[in-house]
Amino acid sequence: DEYKMEFSKHGCIESLAALGGSRESELQTLAFASLRHLSLMSGLHSLMIECDIVEQAVRHISMAAEDLQCQIAGLFANLSESREHQTGMVKNGVVQAIVALARIENEEIQQDCARALA
Repeated sequence: DEYKMEFSKHGCIESLAALGGSRESELQTLAFASLRHLSLMSGLHSLMIECDIVEQAVRHISMAAEDLQCQIAGLFANLSESREHQTGMVKNGVVQAIVALARIENEEIQQDCARALA
C-alpha cells in the first residue's frame, strides 16, 4: 500500500489516465488494469475522480474489448465503495454503464457490477 501511495505522489494516476485515453486498446486495457489495482486504496479515489477517470471509462465501455470492460467494471466496484464519491459517479453516468456491463456474459464482470451497485 505504501508503494501505491508513492506512485500517486509522482503523477502515476495522471499518467495512467492519459494512457487510458489512448486510441490503442492494449494501452487502454493496461492503464485501466493498473487503475483498478490502485483503486483498492480508498485514499487514491479522490485523485482518480479528479482525473476524470470515471468519465473516460464510461466513454470506453461500448467499444471496449471484454478484457477492458472487465477492468472498468472492477474499477467502478472499487471506486463505489467510497460513499463520498457515489453521487458524483451517478451524475457521470456510471449506473447506466454498470447496467450495460452487467449484460455481458462474463461472471467476473457481473460480480463487479453487483458489487458496484451494492
